[in-house]
Amino acid sequence: MSDTKPGENRLNASKEDERLQRIDRELVRLVSDRASSLVLVHQMGKVGSSSIAKSLEQAGVATLHTHYLGEKYLASIEAANTRIGMEIPKHCLVARWINEHLIPQQRSMRMITMTREPIARNISAFFQNLAVFRQPGYVPDPEKVQDLIEQFLKDYSHDVPLEWFDREIKGVFGVDVYLHAFPSESGYCVIKEANLHLLIMKAEASDETKIKAITQFLGIEGFVLVRENVGAEKQYKNAYLRFKELIRVPADYIEKMYSSRYARHFYSDDELKKFRSAWSQRRSIG
Repeated sequence: MSDTKPGENRLNASKEDERLQRIDRELVRLVSDRASSLVLVHQMGKVGSSSIAKSLEQAGVATLHTHYLGEKYLASIEAANTRIGMEIPKHCLVARWINEHLIPQQRSMRMITMTREPIARNISAFFQNLAVFRQPGYVPDPEKVQDLIEQFLKDYSHDVPLEWFDREIKGVFGVDVYLHAFPSESGYCVIKEANLHLLIMKAEASDETKIKAITQFLGIEGFVLVRENVGAEKQYKNAYLRFKELIRVPADYIEKMYSSRYARHFYSDDELKKFRSAWSQRRSIG
């Protein structure tokens, strides 16, 4: 049972209402003022989306940033944050607004999304969400990460990257990215289908490649990338690095991730071989 008093509940609800109204005003103003140049940065978490969104904003591009538009994941994220007393993430509120105001209009949309090799992505996302898996404000001890490794392997939703494009692009926009060849050597591709103009880039691509792809896609000049929300620079960075050193990745987990349609579509055989080799060196024996 919660220890929150009725008066505190009313105050928290009032603050949340004010926050919702403020975000609504921001989005209405953004879309109405710069609708023709609007770009949706819609990507699974921990693939570099914050850096892309921040860079676009600094370049003067009208940008909306989301991770999920599908109801299942939006509801689960909102419930998880509410359960531990944290406010609903802004990207969820932006997604709700898009679902209500933009998706029903079936308007043409420019979108940038990214991929990342799934094991590294999952570990990064697990650390990003330690407040949900542990408690708000939790800072892991770099010398005591074994319990985090066990929790990651047992409790994390490892299929998120494998399912994301089916749920979030095909499920919401009706575009099946797997029907379009992805040139892994170039690191990016552009898909034009229905009302969607979509740029897909690999997180592993060089900054030069990403800048080239975004510059061509949006027709802008002078675009530069800035770093934002980088795991190795966060408060948990030492534990994060130690975690990656110590984890022994089960062979069946490696096989599932790199045999998936997601991995095989976006990454070449040589890339997958390198990923397998890197994590197999940490693999459990026996």
